[in-house]
Amino acid sequence: MKKLYRATAAMGVSTVVAMGIGLVRAKFLAVTLGPSGLGIFSQAMTFFQSAEAICGLGISMGITKYVSEMWQKQDISGVRNTMSVAITMQALCFFVFFILTLIFSKTISQFVFSSSEYSWLLVLVSGGVLFSIFVTTMECTILGLARPGVFSKARILHYILGLALLILFVGTMKLRGGFLYLAFNYALGFVIITLFLFRILKTEAGLSFLRFVKKIRNVDFKFYAEKLFAYGAVVLLSSALTGLTILYVRSTLIRVSGVEANGFYQVVFALVGYYTPFFTNGIWGYLFPKLSGITNTRHFNLEINKAIRFILIFLIPSIAVLFLAKKALILVIFSKEFLPALEIFPVYLLASLFFMISYMLATALMAKKKLAAYFSIILSQYLLYALLFTVLVRQLGLMAVAISYLAMNTLASFALITYQIKKMNFVFTKQNIILFAAGLVFILFILFVPLEPVASLILKGILVVCWFLFAIGKREKALFRSFVRAR
Repeated sequence: MKKLYRATAAMGVSTVVAMGIGLVRAKFLAVTLGPSGLGIFSQAMTFFQSAEAICGLGISMGITKYVSEMWQKQDISGVRNTMSVAITMQALCFFVFFILTLIFSKTISQFVFSSSEYSWLLVLVSGGVLFSIFVTTMECTILGLARPGVFSKARILHYILGLALLILFVGTMKLRGGFLYLAFNYALGFVIITLFLFRILKTEAGLSFLRFVKKIRNVDFKFYAEKLFAYGAVVLLSSALTGLTILYVRSTLIRVSGVEANGFYQVVFALVGYYTPFFTNGIWGYLFPKLSGITNTRHFNLEINKAIRFILIFLIPSIAVLFLAKKALILVIFSKEFLPALEIFPVYLLASLFFMISYMLATALMAKKKLAAYFSIILSQYLLYALLFTVLVRQLGLMAVAISYLAMNTLASFALITYQIKKMNFVFTKQNIILFAAGLVFILFILFVPLEPVASLILKGILVVCWFLFAIGKREKALFRSFVRAR
């Protein structure tokens, strides 16, 4: 558990900065663009992220894995070849994507925004995808070189300068400036991450950028491509499926309920997105490599149960606090124009609990290379999301997003747990079963039991404190104290 705390904190440094900058960015965009403008901008971001997932080929996990293995063996040529092959594969995929976007820009704009007026801006945004996938490749290389501190520093610098770029473009050109920001932000990030990466390579391997490039010759492209794509195929399919489903949901919401509805959805999406990386980054940074090397079933069960306990102890009160402060957060971070987003907040927050559980269990499947099962479950949950949303959106409008999201993550959690129990001999500890049942009751009470506003805030605030007293045992208290003392 102590290592899990440490991993979460180490990865959390850049997350904290990202959260702070994200709050400033959200407020600036909300005030400058309003619900309609934010609805269009968030849809452009979704398009960008979907394109990024497709052009990145899902090989980021493989880059980290193989760079790490080769760096430990001091196989510098292997590191160089892995990077060069990864960049070549991604660049080829990007150019195909860019040409298709150029040809079908009006059709894509009509699908994404229900209007063709943004077609040339989509082409411009698409150009930024190339730099985005290169940035991800270099970040994964830095993690493979076991330099999380450098990773955090590079990201923090990019976040800060990126915020200045956003304020410059959006402040002077409004919505069109937002598209320009998406196009050029990762070009800036590419320069930053390249400088940080090659500082490491020059210091520890004597490789400057020019020497690195000159030594790329006679690379066995097929060998490295096959290694990278072993993980990449499944990650690519699942990432593309995720991005395209969200793009479809947002596009349909715009078409049925208007652009403002997508702006309200973005508020909830963003607020939940601010706190979940504290858990997902720690789980991925600790659990994936840990489980990858475990062959003993008892040890596997132990690590999974530790991760579940960690999530439940801290996620439950995080959801409660976010819910209790929801109105203040919207007013402070966005504006009163976005208060209609409160309608879907309780259901979406409940869904985020099941999202975290499914994320952790899915990480375990990836670590043990249960790729077919992983993709089958991902495919099923997103098909359910899209189908249920399509059925409900005309009757429920914005609420259809939250209900469909809850159903999707509940299904995924149940399927992942069932698979691991039956196929991987997973066993829940009695403590975790009790903790989950108590946590679910606690969250349902916090989210859905109506009380007078002041009384509700006081009572539910007291319950948050009581949760910690109930959930944290002596071992967790001792580990947490030692963790804090060690900073």
